[in-house]
Amino acid sequence: MIQLISIGQIVDKTFHLYEKHFGDYMRIALWMLLGVPLIIVSMVLFPLFADSFAGTLAVVILMFLNALFALCIGYGIFGGVVLSTSAFEVGKKPASIRAQIPNIVAKLFLQGLALGILVLGACLLVLPGVGMLFISALQEHSGVVLPSLGMFFLFFGGVTSAILIAYCIVVFPMAPLSLMLEKGGVVASIRRAFALVKGRWWATMLRVLVPKLTLLVIILFVQLLISLLMFVLSAALVPATEFIDQSALEIFVGAISQILSTLVAAVTAPVFIIADYYVFQSLVATRTSASGRTAESS
Repeated sequence: MIQLISIGQIVDKTFHLYEKHFGDYMRIALWMLLGVPLIIVSMVLFPLFADSFAGTLAVVILMFLNALFALCIGYGIFGGVVLSTSAFEVGKKPASIRAQIPNIVAKLFLQGLALGILVLGACLLVLPGVGMLFISALQEHSGVVLPSLGMFFLFFGGVTSAILIAYCIVVFPMAPLSLMLEKGGVVASIRRAFALVKGRWWATMLRVLVPKLTLLVIILFVQLLISLLMFVLSAALVPATEFIDQSALEIFVGAISQILSTLVAAVTAPVFIIADYYVFQSLVATRTSASGRTAESS
């Protein structure tokens, strides 16, 4: 009987593959740096145009476009890492990723919208309770029944919503992997993710979250060091405010901080994706094995 991959195996296989193909993964992950110039431009423009509504609106639009651009880059990196990992696992050299980027980004973007709608639907379960409490607040003599019902539905909806979102947090990472590695479309990949995790939520949750938590501790420590470094750099540049505008120095320090943080994200992002890849492949293998045994017994 095939068992799900253990957490130790996930960590070992992930870092082994990452170390072996570090250069290949970095050539994909460093695409993150493409979004840094837009962030720096936003940092420069915001203080200059913050006094006028039109200027602030223009900067907000720029920041929104930057977020959209960063999302597309993230989708491209995810797809590139997944397809590269799939090739490395069978000893092949990955095909050209750049040619596939538009298709990858389009599919993952549509799937992201679908997954977002599902999460929004779960959050809407609290609306009946909120609506009842709002109506009772508008009435001077609402009595006890309506507020009580509102509290009940708010509590019931909140608990149900939290359970559904917790379930989806484990299921959703498998959906884009199915979309990249299997031939199904957006809806089929989401259904596939739910089918793979069905009956194995706790086991999948441990394998999805525990390896990431270990790495997150390291990332937070590195980010703390970056913040400390930026504080020291800001303090060292204080005398320079006599010759250079202070806002310019703040933008300079912020730009360096953004570049360093992006580099940290670029170095660590492939690890998260590779770990999920191994969990997904294990879910597929064990589900296929179980289906095969069921067919044989029947």
